[in-house]
Amino acid sequence: MTINFRRNALQLSVAALFSSAFMANAADVTQVKVTVTDKQCEPMTITVNAGKTQFIIQNHSQKALEWEILKGVMVVEER
Repeated sequence: MTINFRRNALQLSVAALFSSAFMANAADVTQVKVTVTDKQCEPMTITVNAGKTQFIIQNHSQKALEWEILKGVMVVEER
């Protein structure tokens, strides 16, 4: 019974360590919220620093949309 308790405690400790490391990394990522309607995108212009950025896009329009990240006129990424 002691061996099972130690094994379970070790597994729980390892799981907690990994989840806390993931949470710390997630907190370091800049989040940008974008809302799309039938008439506009808010904000209309976004500038971010180099590094990881998470875009949270809410589509309130009646149409499906495609999201493009541009650098000047060049498409860097699209979804």
